Amino acid sequence: MRMNSSLHLLFAASALIFVQGCATYVTHVWPYPSDAPRVYRGTAYDAQRLREAIASTEKDETHNDPELRILILVVGPIDLPLSFVADTILLPYDLTTRDEREPSP
Repeated sequence: MRMNSSLHLLFAASALIFVQGCATYVTHVWPYPSDAPRVYRGTAYDAQRLREAIASTEKDETHNDPELRILILVVGPIDLPLSFVADTILLPYDLTTRDEREPSP
C-alpha cells in the first residue's frame, strides 16, 4: 500500500514539472497571432484565456463548453505564475532572436 501512494506522489510531481509554463511552451513552439507580444507570450496567452473564460456567457461561442471553461478557470491561475517564470527565463532568447512576424531586412 505504501508503494502505491509513493507512485501516486511521484506521478503527481512529474505531471507538475511537465505542465510548468505550458502556455509559454505553446506560444514558443506553435505559431501565435501577429498581435501577440514578442516577450512574455505565455503569460499574455494565459491572461487572455482567463479573461475570456471569466467574461464568457452562455451565448459566447469561444467558451461554450462548460467543461473547457472550468478547466481554464482551474488550470489558468496555476499556469499563469509558472508561465511568468518560464517567460522570464526565456527573456534573453526572446530579445535576441528575430521575430518571424517582422519583415526581413
